[in-house]
Amino acid sequence: MMIFQTFRHLSDYNFARINKFRTPEPVAISFDLKSDGYIVVEREKRSRFEYWSKKAVQFPIGERWLVISASSVIGGAVFTFTIMPILSLISVALVFRARVRKTLTWPKFRVNKEFIDDQLDSIKNKNSTNRFDWLEPSILRLVEGLIFVELAIISDIDRSQIFLLVFAIIFNHYDNMYRALQGERKPKWIAIAGGFIFGRLLVTLIWVTLGLSITILVYYFSILFFLISSVQWIQSHRVKVA
Repeated sequence: MMIFQTFRHLSDYNFARINKFRTPEPVAISFDLKSDGYIVVEREKRSRFEYWSKKAVQFPIGERWLVISASSVIGGAVFTFTIMPILSLISVALVFRARVRKTLTWPKFRVNKEFIDDQLDSIKNKNSTNRFDWLEPSILRLVEGLIFVELAIISDIDRSQIFLLVFAIIFNHYDNMYRALQGERKPKWIAIAGGFIFGRLLVTLIWVTLGLSITILVYYFSILFFLISSVQWIQSHRVKVA
């Protein structure tokens, strides 16, 4: 569920930001005009039940946490981890259907490239014209997360260790996204130390193949992403304020 939350959360933010950039700015109209061209348009009336039903089906982050809390109280962890994937898949199908249809109406070029590229944590293609670029960070995180899930299934490694490792990596992805939202990006030396997505996967697979303790990787990435990266961000903002 943590991996799904990351996949969905990043796609929500990225689509909203790119859609905002592609939406034309409203044209200012002078107050001196006798008519500003406003035409009353009758909108389809929707009942409160219909409104909230559609909102619930879209399953935004607030509703996801509500379902997690309520379902755990009603039926415990088993019920939560049964109903959440079902509702999540339904919401993904409906939401992404609408977003794909919207994206297909956009011109075939990218906008605000740095916003997406700065959070990829992977190889950047500056010549790309892919208008679906808002989905790339989410797909990369999903692939990375599913590989760790597969590792937890097929190996005898302590799953709590894998969880902590994935948690540290996901923190890094959120760090990248929130920096990008502020028009910033993580310093190259931290990104290189983090190995990027495919570098981390390769190191992890070699580490497991050699039979080494994954605890070392947990400590390394936790210190790097939780501590060093956070301290670097705080220090950089202190310098700007000063």
